[in-house]
Amino acid sequence: MYRDRRAAIRYILSGLGLFLLITAGLLVLGWAVRARNVRLQHLIGDKWFFRLHAAYDRVAAGLAPRDQDGDGISDGREFFWKTDPRKPRDHPAIGATRDTNGDFDFKINSSADRYVFPGQWGDTVNVVPGQRFQWRGRLLVDHVARPIFPAGFRLRITPSAEGTVSPPGGPLSKNALVVAVPPDGALVFDLQVQMPARVYSGASHVELQSLSDAVSSRMVVAFAIDNVVTGESLGSIHVRCAWPSPPLMPIASTAARDGAERTYDLTFPSGYSTDEVLLLQAAHDEPNAVWLEAGSISFLHETLIVRQALGKPGRPANAGMLKFRILPLRRHPPE
Repeated sequence: MYRDRRAAIRYILSGLGLFLLITAGLLVLGWAVRARNVRLQHLIGDKWFFRLHAAYDRVAAGLAPRDQDGDGISDGREFFWKTDPRKPRDHPAIGATRDTNGDFDFKINSSADRYVFPGQWGDTVNVVPGQRFQWRGRLLVDHVARPIFPAGFRLRITPSAEGTVSPPGGPLSKNALVVAVPPDGALVFDLQVQMPARVYSGASHVELQSLSDAVSSRMVVAFAIDNVVTGESLGSIHVRCAWPSPPLMPIASTAARDGAERTYDLTFPSGYSTDEVLLLQAAHDEPNAVWLEAGSISFLHETLIVRQALGKPGRPANAGMLKFRILPLRRHPPE
């Protein structure tokens, strides 16, 4: 029995030693990642380095979830990012990615190899005046994927004179909207814009054409975003008034699956006015499917290639076939 006890003690001590060794290694690795050690980054490559950085960031945020200065960043995350958790204006940058395409996950490129990704904080959203539009997105911390936000973090969304805002499905109002940010950073609200009346007052159609760029810029309605607790401005969402033309369907479309991707080769007729924004929309290939925004294109190539990611965890609808169309949006109201 004495020998069995000694063997058990040695086993426990060996396990404890191994645990302490692994813990120490993880701490040293985390410290090197926190310091953005260049040698480590070169050794493991950018991809794995930033994956480690995101993992340690989430661990730090979970270990110290309190946000004593109310800036929307937990004290643990501020320690990891080397900012002061007691100063509300000293924190990692908070931005957002707009979810433009629902349960789709794809990227677009043309023959010029131009890529279009979901819009980010500050990108202009094209909205028909007088129509309700739902802005859906997710907050980011310095572009870290899936950050955790502390309890009590709230944003204030303030529309300019031509805009109104509301919770999803609620009554629209010109007053500022206060939104509680959930831990996953999801942000959803409704907005509506009206055509700025000052643009056309006292100006003839010829004068407006000669001032096309100036008029176009005045068609933008801003929604300011700030932190309720600290009053800090986090940026703004810009909405451009736009008027849709009849949608354009592809004259030819082929799809080929290659492993985890399906590639669509779309052919459209060319010849569009420079006064139009070209919005690529996608929908499931079934009757009465809802068209969702896939991205905007500055000019239309005859051939457009779309790559659709398949089988994303928790989003099985991604594997279904899609159909596409181009929706031209004019930057000036119809005559």
